[in-house]
Amino acid sequence: KTIKDNLHNFVLPGLGQDFVPQGFAETSDSFVVTAYYNKYGSSTTKNSKLYLISKSTGKVTRAVALDTTGHVGGVAASSSSVYVCVGSAVGEIAISTIKNAKDEAKVAFKKKYSTLTTCSFASYYKDRLYVGSFDETSKQTVHSYTIKNGTISGGNNTGNGGGICTKIQV
Repeated sequence: KTIKDNLHNFVLPGLGQDFVPQGFAETSDSFVVTAYYNKYGSSTTKNSKLYLISKSTGKVTRAVALDTTGHVGGVAASSSSVYVCVGSAVGEIAISTIKNAKDEAKVAFKKKYSTLTTCSFASYYKDRLYVGSFDETSKQTVHSYTIKNGTISGGNNTGNGGGICTKIQV
């Protein structure tokens, strides 16, 4: 099979309801999208959302309200949990909790972990959570963490030259 054979097209959820997609990750059977509420000219706040989208159908299988009205950012997924960037922390939710929640139910983070940087983006690879920040005026560092038994450790710099990430222009 080619990569093209495995691609699915789907509409990003929440756009028609003033939710702004921020993070995208993948589990064994779903795509995960995070979004925060931002209605232009409105002071109304709503809980940020997390969507599970079936890889096989491209349809939203679960939409839950996160336990924050803040600007959620990136999202990463391990085999059992998703990690959502919220300010200078990462919130963990078990995938089973999301799948078992009623649609549109409010879901609390199982645990929130403080990080060494504002979390704009995240990725999970080989039992490590990588978190970084975006600031177009300065160089940023990506930090690597291990999360085990409800405890976070690490915060080691990664990348070239001691972990400095430079702005990439596309």
